Amino acid sequence: MMTVEKPLLLIADDSKTNLKILTEILKGEFDIKIATNGREAVDRSQSAPYPELILLDIEMPELNGFEVCKMIKADQDLCEVPIIFITALNDKASVLKGFECGATDFISKPFEAEEVLARVRVHNQNIQLKHGLVQKAKEMEEFAYNAAHDLRAPLDLLDSYVDLIKHVDNFESEFLHKLSSVSTNLRNLITSLLSLAGVSNEEKNLLKLNLKSMVEEVSKELNTSIVEKGAIIEVANDIDFMCDLTQMSIIMRNLISNSLKYSREGVTPKITIKAEVGKEVQITVEDNGSGFGSEVGDELFKPFTRYHYNTQGHGLGLSICEKVIKNHQGTIVAKGEEGKGAKFELTLPLEPV
Repeated sequence: MMTVEKPLLLIADDSKTNLKILTEILKGEFDIKIATNGREAVDRSQSAPYPELILLDIEMPELNGFEVCKMIKADQDLCEVPIIFITALNDKASVLKGFECGATDFISKPFEAEEVLARVRVHNQNIQLKHGLVQKAKEMEEFAYNAAHDLRAPLDLLDSYVDLIKHVDNFESEFLHKLSSVSTNLRNLITSLLSLAGVSNEEKNLLKLNLKSMVEEVSKELNTSIVEKGAIIEVANDIDFMCDLTQMSIIMRNLISNSLKYSREGVTPKITIKAEVGKEVQITVEDNGSGFGSEVGDELFKPFTRYHYNTQGHGLGLSICEKVIKNHQGTIVAKGEEGKGAKFELTLPLEPV
C-alpha cells in the first residue's frame, strides 16, 4: 500500500501546553516541526525540509512573532509560505500588525480544535492547489517544447522538397514562393516557442558584459532590416553588467526588431538605449515608432499578443523577453503613447543568481 506524504507544518510557541494541544489536533494530517522560541523558529523554517505552513505565536522569547514573520518573508525560499499567527482573542492591534508583517491568517486562544483544523486545512488546500498548478504549467511547458522540437523534422522535409522542385526541375511559381514564406514563418514560430519554453530550464552563464558591444552584435544580425528602414540605433550611455549573453541578446534582438517593425511611415526610426547602474541595473530601450496606448502595456507580454495586427509576427517576442528577465530575477515594463513611440524599462539585480 502506497504511503501518502503529509505536508510539513512548523509550530512555533514557547508554551509546552499549546504545542502539545496543537500537535494533538494536527498530527493526523501533517508532519510537524516544533520551535520553542523566535530564533529557533527562524532556524527551523530555514532548514530542510522546509515547512509548507507555519503556525506562529506572537509572544515568544529572543524574537517575537512579528520579527520572525518579517525575517521569513524576507527569505526568497520562504516568502510564499503561509503564516498563521496564534494570538489572544480580540487582540485587534496584533491582528493588524500581523497582516502588515505578512501573516495570512489568525487563530485565537483559547484553541477550538475544529477551528484550528478547519483554518489549517483551508490553507493547506490552497498550497496543494498551487503545487498542482505549478506542476501542470511545467508539464505544459515541457509538452510545448517537445512538440515544437518535433515539428522541425517535417518542416525540414517540406523545405527540402520545395528546394528540389525549384532547383532540380527548374520550376518557379508564385505558389512555391508563398509556400517558402509560410515555411519560414512557421520555422520562426517554432524557434520562438522553443525559446519561450526553454529559457527557464537553461542554466545561466553569468558574465560581466558590455551593453554597447552587445547592441552592436545584435545590430549586425538585424543589419538588413536596419538598412532597409534607414534606422538609427544609439547607445546613449554605456555600462558593464552581469548577465547571460545568449539570453540577454534575445531581449535586445526582440526589442530592436519590434522597434523596426512598428516604425512610422515617413519617419526615420530612432532607437535609443540608455543605461544606469545604482542599487540595480536599469536599461531603457525607447523608439519613435507607432507606439501603443497606456492601457495595453501589461497585455503585450502575454503570448501571441500583437497590438498592431497589420504587421507580421507571432506575438511571442515580448513574452520571451519577460521570461528572460524573470530568469535573471528582474522586471520589464512597457510604456507607450499612440503615434509617438514605445519605451521598455528593464531592471536587473547587480548580481543575478
